[in-house]
Amino acid sequence: YRTLTAGAGINIGVSINASGLITPLISSSVSFAVNNTYSVFVGGIFTKPNILTTQDDMTTPPAGFSKIRFVNLSSDTLNENFYVGSVKIDSNVGYASYTSFRQVPVSTTPVTALVQDPAHPTKIAQLDNQTFAAGKIYTIILTGTSTAAPSSSSALKLLVIPNN
Repeated sequence: YRTLTAGAGINIGVSINASGLITPLISSSVSFAVNNTYSVFVGGIFTKPNILTTQDDMTTPPAGFSKIRFVNLSSDTLNENFYVGSVKIDSNVGYASYTSFRQVPVSTTPVTALVQDPAHPTKIAQLDNQTFAAGKIYTIILTGTSTAAPSSSSALKLLVIPNN
């Protein structure tokens, strides 16, 4: 996290240093309120990027729980159901959208984080053997595309980011 001055109309831009590329790929004007925390994500593909800004809920979860949210940055038109172990966190999470943080009971054994579009059941991404600690907050992000070969760096994959 980086400390910024609060205010309205703050410009966030994303650019890539490439030969002949002068302007940012994408920019967005957002407002940040005092004493809040935010996350900014960039998703999509080079020719169609997307900036997603979320306000974060950094309140500590109750004893025996962690908090987890899901962010869909895959440019596919999949509407993902998101599970942590046997707990369904949310349904129909489309591209460039996210869930709020959900309290998830901490498991005594590692669990699997899984996303799957019910309309395309073979197009899944999962992370096995995940341990989410009590009192901790996590963001799980889907990137890549289902059209890429499973061994490709562009294949669908989930990433876990600890928020605290």
